[in-house]
Amino acid sequence: MTLQELRSEIEAVDLEIIRLIKARMDVASRIADEKAAEHLPTRDPGRVNVVLDRVCRLAGSEGMDPGPVEDIFRILIAMSE
Repeated sequence: MTLQELRSEIEAVDLEIIRLIKARMDVASRIADEKAAEHLPTRDPGRVNVVLDRVCRLAGSEGMDPGPVEDIFRILIAMSE
């Protein structure tokens, strides 16, 4: 593959990442609506820890460094607040 073809490939992956982030934000918004309807607190630190533990394990099983993946998910969670 040429450099330009590789760049095009990464641009397609970037677009898919953006779409997946949007999908995650949409679900998080629906969760917030459900919590409000049930008079539950928006933030659940226990659930945050469960999510972070899970994504770190998944990252490790995919051969990725869990640290940066945890950082990314902390940002995604913060975007949902």
